[in-house]
Amino acid sequence: MGNRRLSFAILIVGLLGPLLACPSYAGCGRMLHVAYFDWTRFTVGQSESLGFDLDKDLLGPIMARAGCTFEIRPMPSNRLLMSLKHGTVDAAVGASITPERQEYAYFSVAYRPERIVLFMLADQVANAKISSLEDLLKGGHRVGGSIGAWYGEDFARFSAANPDFERRLLRTDDSAVMFGWLVQGRADIVINDLYYSVHFLKQHPEFTQVRPYPFILADEDVYLMFAKALADEIDLPAINAAITEFRAMPAYQAILDRYTKLE
Repeated sequence: MGNRRLSFAILIVGLLGPLLACPSYAGCGRMLHVAYFDWTRFTVGQSESLGFDLDKDLLGPIMARAGCTFEIRPMPSNRLLMSLKHGTVDAAVGASITPERQEYAYFSVAYRPERIVLFMLADQVANAKISSLEDLLKGGHRVGGSIGAWYGEDFARFSAANPDFERRLLRTDDSAVMFGWLVQGRADIVINDLYYSVHFLKQHPEFTQVRPYPFILADEDVYLMFAKALADEIDLPAINAAITEFRAMPAYQAILDRYTKLE
């Protein structure tokens, strides 16, 4: 996860196989080049075989409906937005809208939520009583998280107002280390993205006792971001229509469910 969604950004470049049939529109004048940041490939200690595919799983049906083809490949996070800005890739996934990015990119309508939640050991979930950030502070909980991760405006304001809490946070860029803190008793709570974490935990049976706690720290939308240099090559209203139509279909929710349920 990354700076103000930098880590959640995904850029477009590797061909997904058969998408959904019969696109409704003709939204692109050529194949789009899209690269994305794969946490499990570029994060310390992770295997390349455990790629996080939620955005790719959603992008395929959306682009098929819009009448677009694309190639996709992973790219280190420090190259993502710079590559989009200079036109060496065409689009970014998992992006948040900022004034700076609007100078060089167009944004679609939201294509999925991004949800930041708490994780703890399963035997502690039933007895925990956390309904606010203040409860984390008052309870003296030992909290772990990702280096450079963005946990929403509320968390940013809370951390700024409580520097002692921020200094006590355990931080790492390795998910195995972060969830290991729970199992080893070094942390009581881990803060992380719901979709990525569920994907990661499914891949690692040594963390079967880790479960999400039903308190949502941040729930925000993310967007597709297209280079302005691409303006003559895409029909953004057609892509927006494809997103809106697909989000209303059961297949859309079925994809999200694969990344929210550990069972």
